[in-house]
Amino acid sequence: MQASATPRNPDWEEDELILVLDAYLSAKPQDLQKHSPEVSELSQLLRRRFHQLGVVGAYTLRNVAGVYMKLQNLKAHDPAYLARGKTGLKAGNRLEKDVWHRYEEYPAELHQRAEQLRKFIQSDISVGDVEDELLSTDETLAPEGRLLMRFHKRYERRSTNRAKKLRQFSADNGGRVFCECCGFDFERAYGSRGKGFIECHHAVPISKLTPTQTLSIRDLRLLCANCHRMVHIAQPWLTVENLKALLRK
Repeated sequence: MQASATPRNPDWEEDELILVLDAYLSAKPQDLQKHSPEVSELSQLLRRRFHQLGVVGAYTLRNVAGVYMKLQNLKAHDPAYLARGKTGLKAGNRLEKDVWHRYEEYPAELHQRAEQLRKFIQSDISVGDVEDELLSTDETLAPEGRLLMRFHKRYERRSTNRAKKLRQFSADNGGRVFCECCGFDFERAYGSRGKGFIECHHAVPISKLTPTQTLSIRDLRLLCANCHRMVHIAQPWLTVENLKALLRK
């Protein structure tokens, strides 16, 4: 019987690179070495993240050697390092360059986002059961990275809160349920088949999410699929009021 193939480690993602870049910049002017405690701690944090996501990789998944190599990849984008006549490792992915250029002049914003990620990872709340269909079809939907986007979707899809929002909205609008942006009413358009059909949008921006956040019904907005996608399609996310203004134009 043929042995099963060893799972391939997934490509590096944006939220991981935010954590690695924060460690890299926080350590300067000294270089982190493979034996540095920061590298070991970062390796443990990233492995814990994959456990949250329900992702299985090889035994080398984000081990110390892999994290150290990624730190060396970042040097290829560091003007101060290149000015010393060095080059760093160049065999990384395009996201390294994107993340570097986005945050190189905003280290405080980078550190704030990294701290937010650490808190979510250390919370050990599983988000492995949240589907990735939006993330896989359009990467612009998840510029903060997969973990925080999954937490956002987890808030949106919590069934008990969705039911409360629907009851409240229906009671406030004469029994009707419709998109709060464009006004589309699925029941009016499709009859009983469309009764109660609507998506919930969690209006709190990802940057404001916390692991222990208590979801308020006021934070949920009811949107049709088209409007929901338009809210998420690019950064910064639009508010429902912003999108309404676009439709009026």
